[in-house]
Amino acid sequence: MANITLTVVGSTVGTINSGVSLAPDDSDRLLAFLAATHGLDADGNPRTPQQMIDAYWAGMVSGTLANVMRWEQEVVSKSARDAVGPIVATVI
Repeated sequence: MANITLTVVGSTVGTINSGVSLAPDDSDRLLAFLAATHGLDADGNPRTPQQMIDAYWAGMVSGTLANVMRWEQEVVSKSARDAVGPIVATVI
């Protein structure tokens, strides 16, 4: 059996926990996936199950933070675009 839990702690939300449990067979499937995708380090050395999970989690966090940055950049970009007024030309 596996439990996957995410805890978010912040000044605006307090502490929020969310998680799922996997049945033993599904837990084995998850571990097989982690071994196939994160089972070796950059030098080709085998990782322990803990190291595989840490590598997977590092990738998840990195991807999530990249998505946050892209979203923030889009918000700022939209504000900048919206702040630019039209050019008014009068035919003379």
